[in-house]
Amino acid sequence: MTVLVTGGSGFVGGVLVDKLLAKGRRVISISRHSPTPRENFVPLAGDITKPNLGLNSGALADVAGGKIDAIYHLAAVHTLGKDKNGLIQKTNVDGTRNVIDFCIRHDVPRLLFCSTAYTSGENPYERSKALCEVMVNESDIPHVTIFKPSVVMGTAENPFTGHFSQFVSLVVRIHRRAELIRRNIEGTLRLPVIEPVFRIKGNPQGELNLVTVDAVAEAMANIDKGGTFWLTNPEPPTLGQLVEWVG
Repeated sequence: MTVLVTGGSGFVGGVLVDKLLAKGRRVISISRHSPTPRENFVPLAGDITKPNLGLNSGALADVAGGKIDAIYHLAAVHTLGKDKNGLIQKTNVDGTRNVIDFCIRHDVPRLLFCSTAYTSGENPYERSKALCEVMVNESDIPHVTIFKPSVVMGTAENPFTGHFSQFVSLVVRIHRRAELIRRNIEGTLRLPVIEPVFRIKGNPQGELNLVTVDAVAEAMANIDKGGTFWLTNPEPPTLGQLVEWVG
């Protein structure tokens, strides 16, 4: 079975590629920066914002000449702020449209699309993913699957320095800084030591629905039927628990 993965050099995509290879799949990965080839793994430089996914004529012939059983579409811009220069629209929406067109043009019978659990439209990223879900579901591709992961966390084996990991890193740095100040004060003053306080605004009871990248990639590699699948944590930790764990 041959599958094509967009965003195969990304955070989730890279782990997914490993999972698919472990299952005996032949994997073609399309990304702007192709990783090193290995057994059953064919990396190709491409760009989903362009027709035919930005593949040159030679690469396109290689890809289209062989049977592709499915496409895992993970390539996207994950910025949660404003859509500067229209990059979210161009990559997420127009790019997904190009992937759909590629599937239809080359008779790829199945598309597995990575969306997000958060598609309420509170920012351009969420709105783009919500629109992409509609596009995928309304396409003429015979079999479509939509994955909706929550906040994806790295692991020791597969670390990540993205938005949420940066937040966790900030909590760690603040905790360590407060502890350092406390130790420096102790033993130098005879007055009662006032514990230095660093605060991060937030509801300690607010839940953070975290899922590990390994769990998300494993689910994607093993789900072999159509439909929409929520890849979320049934028992999400609270912000207060996260701070306790860091401490």
